[in-house]
Amino acid sequence: MEHDKVSEQNFLKILPDTVDDFLSNMKMAVSIAILNGSSFAKATASGSAASGIFTVDHPERFIPDQKCSLDDDDSAATDVYVIGINMNTAEVTFSATRGGAAANLSAYTVAQNAKFYWDGSQSNGMTSLKSSLLPASAGGASTLYGQTKTSYPYLQAISASGSSITSSNLLDSIFDHYVTVKNRGKGDPSKVVMAYKHFGTILKLLETSKGAYHVDPKSTKTSVYGWTSVEIFGAAGKLEVVAIQEIDEDWIAFLDTRPSVMKFYSNGFFRKRMNPDGREYFESRATTGYSYLVDICCFGDFVLQRPSYCGALYSISY
Repeated sequence: MEHDKVSEQNFLKILPDTVDDFLSNMKMAVSIAILNGSSFAKATASGSAASGIFTVDHPERFIPDQKCSLDDDDSAATDVYVIGINMNTAEVTFSATRGGAAANLSAYTVAQNAKFYWDGSQSNGMTSLKSSLLPASAGGASTLYGQTKTSYPYLQAISASGSSITSSNLLDSIFDHYVTVKNRGKGDPSKVVMAYKHFGTILKLLETSKGAYHVDPKSTKTSVYGWTSVEIFGAAGKLEVVAIQEIDEDWIAFLDTRPSVMKFYSNGFFRKRMNPDGREYFESRATTGYSYLVDICCFGDFVLQRPSYCGALYSISY
């Protein structure tokens, strides 16, 4: 008011950092949902849950004031709000109300597999690669597109336990499973998607296993979409190993990425809600000042049309 009217164009120019941060978080959330499912983090320690504090496996996936759902195997889901994040200790503090005090959440424990979900996603989330590729006994879905997986071979990805994988046999295990997936599934599962932890382990192994494997130096690349990849040649053929920030560390996916195998079906993909007078932001007034809200939605779902062409290693915990 003191400096006359601020135009909408100038108003939007002063918010680029905030908008960029929001969009990055939105893209991260969609990537996690497609890869891992509706649960984006799990508790790894709950000794301070009575004070609202959980140690989590991915503190970087939380943001201040975020609303999420907390659930475990023997308690009803409850809404919680993030009021504190310690990135060094991986501790996140929660309240039962937005901006409120820390809540007593001692009913939710690591022993009962306490997990965090985006608001509403536990029952209405996207169809994830993890649920599609893993068998029900390993945390995957028992049905896919309304059909029981075990009733149809082409609905079954070629998956196996990776509980015996160590930092020294990871590369051998990946190539061994690649051969199994290719033989049984008859696809081309040459894209191996994993967390950066496993990608780093593979790069170390390549330095000591050059007799069995070699890398084309020109194949190493970083994508604008946020992943790093390298092509590895072994006796079983060529694999492109892809590291993605958002994928969980307990599994590795073997993907045939041809359009006939997987697609993302959408109705406009990312869309901003526009009100009848054409504005894409909304003003909210409080005694503390004004807030400007933007509603962005992602319309669509990920469809794995030929699961049998792909595979996975799960229960990795070295």
